[in-house]
Amino acid sequence: ISTNFLIIIFGLISLLFLYLVVLNFRIRQGWYGGNESEAREIINFALRNSDDIDFTDDGQSKSLFNEEDIAEICLDLEIPIPGFSVTHSVNQN
Repeated sequence: ISTNFLIIIFGLISLLFLYLVVLNFRIRQGWYGGNESEAREIINFALRNSDDIDFTDDGQSKSLFNEEDIAEICLDLEIPIPGFSVTHSVNQN
């Protein structure tokens, strides 16, 4: 095996690894899906896999936000949400 071949293979593997690291970072930061093609990709994934994804939580719809997130949104927007009290404390980090 030639040295040039090994260098090319190593370079391709390094680029693939870098791509995965950047993709993972973008997903964690919430930046993935910010353009039309990525949004379409997410929608198509959800449509293709809707039979395999459990969108319920013991027969009820899953919450998009946890209680702390809802409280933070209520406080930030100063808009009351019916059926939700913002009287409990929220961590202000």
